[in-house]
Amino acid sequence: MDSLDYLQEKLIHLQEKYSHRPRYCAWRMAFISLRALTKRFDGKVDSLSRCWGKQRDYPAIVFSVKGGMGDLLLANNYIYCVRKYLNDANFNFKICYHALPLLQAFCFPEAETGTKLDKMSGVLKVELNRFPRVLAGDRKKLSQYSPRLGHLLVTWDNFFKHNRKFFDFMPQTDGLGNHYTQLLGAKRISQADIGGVLNMDEEYKAPIPMPSSGKERDILTKFGLNGDPFVTVQRGQGLVTNTSTNNKLWPVEYYNTLVGLIKHQGPRYKIVQLGTSREGFNEDFEGVDFNLRGKTNLEEIKVILKYSKLHIDCEGGLVHLRHALHAGPSVVLFGPTSPEVYGYKENLNLHSSACKHPCEWVTNDWLSRCARRKDKNCCMKKLEPQFVFEQINKRFALKK
Repeated sequence: MDSLDYLQEKLIHLQEKYSHRPRYCAWRMAFISLRALTKRFDGKVDSLSRCWGKQRDYPAIVFSVKGGMGDLLLANNYIYCVRKYLNDANFNFKICYHALPLLQAFCFPEAETGTKLDKMSGVLKVELNRFPRVLAGDRKKLSQYSPRLGHLLVTWDNFFKHNRKFFDFMPQTDGLGNHYTQLLGAKRISQADIGGVLNMDEEYKAPIPMPSSGKERDILTKFGLNGDPFVTVQRGQGLVTNTSTNNKLWPVEYYNTLVGLIKHQGPRYKIVQLGTSREGFNEDFEGVDFNLRGKTNLEEIKVILKYSKLHIDCEGGLVHLRHALHAGPSVVLFGPTSPEVYGYKENLNLHSSACKHPCEWVTNDWLSRCARRKDKNCCMKKLEPQFVFEQINKRFALKK
């Protein structure tokens, strides 16, 4: 361990524990830097190096992930692809994320999980938001142990060196990162695969933990969904912004109209509303057969999405989850984000002609305040329910 790795490790700890006290962090880093000048780096104090000496454990690579459900799912798939790529050596993989229930529900079974990065030991620590960034690790030693990992480290470091804006100014540069990804002919799901080293495409390769077949039947029976075919609908973006100001969301009255049209054309399909019941977030739709807002846990959501004939939603976490489950098509109502970047080929990706270009992170308040101040949320309002219904019926042929 050299002095830079030592300082990186200390900085990670301060960021995790004292991010709300920047002045304190600055003073602590100044003291730690002075201490590093007199410290001997012989490997004995290196918490990362100690992982090499464990007899029964392989060295661990720790990925730190931030963002919402969709970001976690996409990161999980990337980490799984890294694991499959590193077939010239044995590693354990650990994923750090702030919400442990989501980690346990979605991460591939071989991954260890945790919520505090400074408490998770490993020979390599990587921050994974849109693109991977090495936080700490002995690059020379890791490259000797695994030449394939050495190639990845060089790729990651070079990208970070030449594209600091994608890391230093997140999330404001996320939209610019999407443009970069689109120029390369890639999508959000493969965005982290810099240089195409992992040969990723839009297929979701990581296995998602699921209940047993018997448990799945019990869940469907619990909600009365083991008979007629059903369609799931949702209008929500988690707990980040209030639905009344979120530009990614389709109007409630449009959902009500669409539900009525579907029930008239295909009455054998039951309509199931999903989402949170927290006050101020989401709203009840008219005419649904089963309103499950706030009545399902993560395991139940996975099963319901798996067996739904069709899912209707804005671009968000449940759409990415359904794709990860290989469960079937979704109707995705796009507004400020790009269907070319976030869309999947099995889905019906709909976008109005109100705006020619996506506006994700064009302004800092893009999610809550439309850049076209006098024509607020026009991208979603111009995506009218009759048009959406016609596209659904044309693609999926709803029958009475």
